[in-house]
Amino acid sequence: MKVRLSENMIRIRMTRDEVHALCAGESVFLSLPVAPMSMTISIVLTEDAAPSAEARGGLRIAMPAVWAVGWPTSDTVGFDFDILGLEMPSNQIRIVVEKDFPCSHDDNKPPAPIRVS
Repeated sequence: MKVRLSENMIRIRMTRDEVHALCAGESVFLSLPVAPMSMTISIVLTEDAAPSAEARGGLRIAMPAVWAVGWPTSDTVGFDFDILGLEMPSNQIRIVVEKDFPCSHDDNKPPAPIRVS
C-alpha cells in the first residue's frame, strides 16, 4: 500500500494482492513505526451504504462492501469520497482509494533509472 497525504487529500494505492484481500473481507493496512508508537492506516469493508473514516491514533477507512463486488477484475480504478475535517467541520478531506497495478504493456520494460541530485 502506498499513501500520499496533502493538505486536503489522502490518496491510497493498493497492490493487486491487497485489492484481492480487501475484496475477500480482510482488513488491509500500512503501519509506520514512529517512536514511541506506530501510525496505522487501515481500509476495511462495511455493510453501511456510505463510506466513513475515523482517526484515533491512526486512520481507519471503511468502504461500502458493495463497492468491492467485482472490483479486482473491473476497469474501475478506484473510489473517492469526502469526509469532514476535524479542526473545521466546514473543511472537507478527499479520500481516494485506487488500484496500483502495473501496466501490462510495460512488463518487459526495465525500470527507469533513479536520479539523485
